[in-house]
Amino acid sequence: RLYYLPSIAWAELLRAIHRMGATQEDIQSIVDIITDPQRTKHANALMQDTNVWNAYLAVSDDQHALDVFSNNFKHYGVKETAATSAALMESLLRNKKWEKALDIFHHLQKKEGNIIIGTAGVFTAVFDALAQKGDWHSLTVQLIDFDHFLIHFGVPHTWWLNSPLRHTINNNNNNNNNNNNNNNNNPNGDILFISEREFQAWISFARELLDCSNVTPALVHSIHNALVACDPRRKQKNQKQEEKEKEREGDSLENMITAESLHDLL
Repeated sequence: RLYYLPSIAWAELLRAIHRMGATQEDIQSIVDIITDPQRTKHANALMQDTNVWNAYLAVSDDQHALDVFSNNFKHYGVKETAATSAALMESLLRNKKWEKALDIFHHLQKKEGNIIIGTAGVFTAVFDALAQKGDWHSLTVQLIDFDHFLIHFGVPHTWWLNSPLRHTINNNNNNNNNNNNNNNNNPNGDILFISEREFQAWISFARELLDCSNVTPALVHSIHNALVACDPRRKQKNQKQEEKEKEREGDSLENMITAESLHDLL
């Protein structure tokens, strides 16, 4: 008797066993069953199925996933989709390799026109990568990029033009232009401070995308997490904590030296 599941169900099975803590060997053993004609119905078709392969990439160790993609996709005639790139990015991001993940996204962008790249899976991975990068400027530029992000999800251009966030950004730019000694930026142009009002404008913008576009809740969740992770105020707070810890370590060292000096005197 042969096993049977639709390809998308096999793909979800791979993701499920990975969430339960399966090792690479465990995952490989399941894939071997899925693609074995003696054990699974339509195994030969599954060997070329994009859903199965993309799930396999997503749940594999990042180097194994890259090797499988490089060596096996063309060999088995598997169709590459935007979900393939998202799967590779997902694998890389588990090991905090956001630079490689963003490289894959930029490579995917070059294929626009041949592959539909504006999917929730791809941009969820993009914003997860930007969260790991921790750069507020990179994140916010991506988030309000109408031609390369918002348009993919059917955001009306008039909605963006009239959005409270856009007005907030324009007001800030005008204030900065009128202030030659801008205290919000350092000489490199990196934002050092944003107000709570401005931060909440970004949070609201992400949340409101659900009501005016095809953006998914999972993507909005990813954007929200990225905004929190990249908040410049958070970085400043962490830097201050590190400085205080160094000061405490310095005080402890001075006290230690003083104690040793007293011991020598005795």
